[in-house]
Parts: sequence; C-alpha cells; structure tokens
Amino acid sequence: MLPLLGVGHRSTMDIDLAGISEQGQSETLKLMELAEELGLPIEAINQAAAYFLLRETDFRKHLVLLHQGTRATFFRPDATLFVGLKVSRLSESDLEDCLQMLKFAAKHGEKPDRTALTKRITQEMGKETAKAAASDAGSDRRARLERLLNEFAKR
Repeated sequence: MLPLLGVGHRSTMDIDLAGISEQGQSETLKLMELAEELGLPIEAINQAAAYFLLRETDFRKHLVLLHQGTRATFFRPDATLFVGLKVSRLSESDLEDCLQMLKFAAKHGEKPDRTALTKRITQEMGKETAKAAASDAGSDRRARLERLLNEFAKR
C-alpha cells in the first residue's frame, strides 16, 4: 500500500487487497483471474489482508478514499488502522512500514489515534513479556514494539 502513496522505502512482490463486502471478495477473485490471464502469479494478489481487516472493529471508519469509479471504489487504511493491522505481527519490515506510514501521515496532516495505538502496542508488549518470561528468552518483537511506541510518542 505504501508504494501506492509514493512511499518507496522497500520493494514488494504482492498487492494486499481486501474486499470489504461479499461482493468485494467476489471481485477480488475476478482480479486474481485477470492477474493469471496477464501472466502474473495469482499469489501476487494477497487476500490475507481481508482476514486481518475484517477482524478489526469499526474498520470502515478508518478507510480513506483513494478512487471512486463507476464500477469500483478503492480505499486505503488510515494511519491508525494501518499501524493497528501491523502491530499484531510486527516483523522488521512491518516496523519499517509503520514508521514510514507515521511519516506519511504527519506530512499529510493525518492524525493517528494516539490513545488507541498506545493501548494496542502496550497490550502486545505485555503479551511478549509473558512469552519471554515463560521461555527465559528476550524478544526481538518486544524490542520492535518498544521502538514503535517510542517513535510514536515523539510524533
């Protein structure tokens, strides 16, 4: 999604796409057929985003209109939803994506919900602390969560 916004900090091999209704999910399948016809691997259309998106309560209020045509409407997640979707996994590339999204949001006057994101990041840090205590090991993910929380607090 970030490359679509002009943020080209890393390359990506797929398109994260989520139909937000049953009709939208059907349209995603048609898009995968089109990709196959064009010689693209169908894995280029990543539908895993739908799984995570549809688990988010009130996700619709965090959608930003990108394009509305006669046959399709495209949205992107706002910074709050984007970071919220990444926090549950928060790989190294997810962390970098979050930091880039926060920069993008600041540059474009988009204000993430600081309270909600701080709470969510803190909850995930608690889960990592519990996992680390159970295994007597440190957590790279916890360190990434701390970095995100610190970066988020600066903005």
